[in-house]
This record gives sequence, C-alpha cells and structure tokens, in this order.
Amino acid sequence: MAEAGFYFVGTANEPDLARCYYCRRELDGWEPTDVPWDEHKRRECPYISLNKTPQDITVEEAFNLEAERQCALLKKAADTVVGKFREHGQEQKQKIEDLGCVKQKRARRKKRY
Repeated sequence: MAEAGFYFVGTANEPDLARCYYCRRELDGWEPTDVPWDEHKRRECPYISLNKTPQDITVEEAFNLEAERQCALLKKAADTVVGKFREHGQEQKQKIEDLGCVKQKRARRKKRY
C-alpha cells in the first residue's frame, strides 16, 4: 500500500480506508486480490504518474511532488471556502427576495386604503 502512495486513515466505520499522500484520494473496501498501484492508477495522481517506487524518486522529484500536494490541498481548501461563500450568497439572496415580497404586500395594502 505504501509503495502506491497510500497510508492508513481507517475508522471504526471504514476499517480499511487508505489515503494517498499526494492526491488525497481515499479508497476502502480492499479485497485480498486488489493491487494498490492498479487501483490508484484510475485517477490522476502526480506520484503515480512518475511510475517510480519511493526509493527511486530523486530529491527534485520529491520537491515537485510536495509542491503538487500543496496545490491539491490549497485547491480543496479554496473549494470549501467558495462553497461556503455560495451558500451564504444564496441565503442572503433569499433574504433579499423575502424582503421584496414583504414590501410588495405592504404596497398592495396601501393601495387598497
């Protein structure tokens, strides 16, 4: 597993959960016949694309992998923040629309009198 970039992050609910250190892909439900390297190849990963064992990675490649890992982490964090911002925007939009409905109802009442 480790040679394919994975480390253990299992829980009581997912006792065989493993995560790639570089691309952050998580896999569980491992079968005895599963080949971690082959399972990992199904998604783009900078580590897997090198097609090297950890022992064969050069210092330069290790630095490049770490830079790509940091980019992946930042992208995930940014996606989370953007998602929260969009949710907040939707909430504010709904509040504004609700205020508009209230003002329209008040305007209609004033016209009746």
